[in-house]
Amino acid sequence: GGVNFAPADVSEIVREVVERLRLLAEEKGAAVTVEAPGSCIAVCDRQLISSAVSNLLLNAIRHSGSDEVLVSVSASGNSVSIAVEDRGVGIPPEDRERVFDRFFRVDHSRDSGTGGTGLGLAIVRGIAILHGGSVTLDGVEPSGCRFVLTIQSHNMV
Repeated sequence: GGVNFAPADVSEIVREVVERLRLLAEEKGAAVTVEAPGSCIAVCDRQLISSAVSNLLLNAIRHSGSDEVLVSVSASGNSVSIAVEDRGVGIPPEDRERVFDRFFRVDHSRDSGTGGTGLGLAIVRGIAILHGGSVTLDGVEPSGCRFVLTIQSHNMV
């Protein structure tokens, strides 16, 4: 059905996703660390936020070539941010905006075994927008990238 907004603990959603993907991460040689406050309530669609976080984490595990991935949750004012940071090959600055296009693939350094489906980031962006938020990509020094999904949470309980 439609979007189901209700108060949910974003920290808990993130921990669940990380737990679910832990085996896959281990197989790929990526250690995933979570930094999240005990609880961080936001009014959101739990399933959608879970999908968005899964997407970002899967990308970091499968495509970045990083052996460590950090997932963190933070709240400030009326918003909650979920950051997924890897120490992998990184994405060149000129490609960073385009990764959110529906079919964009960063081909040159990442494995092209992902087929033509893109990285699923258009979905993540759509989910962010539904929540009055955004998703951004920053480079990380010396290499790697950091995706930050921010959602509005003014209707805090």
